[in-house]
Amino acid sequence: TPSPSLIPKLSHLRIFLNDELTNVIPITTEMLGQLTRQRVALDARYLTDFNRLRIEFVGHYTDLCEDLAHSSLWLDIS
Repeated sequence: TPSPSLIPKLSHLRIFLNDELTNVIPITTEMLGQLTRQRVALDARYLTDFNRLRIEFVGHYTDLCEDLAHSSLWLDIS
């Protein structure tokens, strides 16, 4: 569930598998404030005996000077 205050064209998720960028999921207008499901395909070439999945949230609530600790910058992942 992404914050309803996010700017869709600038906000997104980056998915890394073992430190390799495998997907970028844009946050669309339809997703804002809504429970959303995403299916992410992982490239088997990056799988090893020990795997690490990392999700980076890149969120923007304005296109001007932003406060990185602003209460509008959130995304609920479960």
